[in-house]
Amino acid sequence: MYEFFDQSLRQYSDRNFILHGLVNGVAIGYNGAHAAREHPNWPSIIRYAKATWDVISDDVARSRATGPFDEPPHPDFVASPLGAFEKKRSGKVRVIHDLSWPPGGSVNDGIDASEFSLKYITLDDAVQVANQVGASRPVSMAKLDLMNAFKHIFVRPEDRHLLGFTWDPSLVGSPGVNNISTVMCLSLDYVLAQPCLTVSRRLSSISWSPVAPPLSSGTWMTSSR
Repeated sequence: MYEFFDQSLRQYSDRNFILHGLVNGVAIGYNGAHAAREHPNWPSIIRYAKATWDVISDDVARSRATGPFDEPPHPDFVASPLGAFEKKRSGKVRVIHDLSWPPGGSVNDGIDASEFSLKYITLDDAVQVANQVGASRPVSMAKLDLMNAFKHIFVRPEDRHLLGFTWDPSLVGSPGVNNISTVMCLSLDYVLAQPCLTVSRRLSSISWSPVAPPLSSGTWMTSSR
């Protein structure tokens, strides 16, 4: 895979950053305090408990999450709240990992917004590119949507303790998990970057995981994608 990206991204401005991340994991840019802290999940998790657990279970099955552990896997383990809401059009439940809570002391507060900002490509940007290319030939355009894109970015081991959350398996009677609280870390693997895409290193939702064992009894969990 490294060779594929090495060849494909020769003209890409952030090529070295991506290649380094493929081998060593990506730094999330956190410069805040390092201290253990745990924040409860939002009440919406109770309403959408089954759908939330399905997402967690899928992450474990896809090696995006590991655990549970009998104790936090890091002395400075940070658990940010989970939330969930139902999408209006599809009716699907989306689970969010709120790294912006609490205000002033969140993981995102420890990431410099001026250095790690996200700018979405607009329709005007697409029209501008089409006009540039279409000056000499017809233009065909397509929209590409990467499902769970952030979960494909591999986070370096030094930052994984910042991406935890708690889960109460008793909400859905999760099989094989008998303790009251489950803590998971989330991370990311790699991102398919093309010159037309802008990659953000400031995080709104993230997850991480090495190879995940089957769920068993315990309290804390960690992941790597």
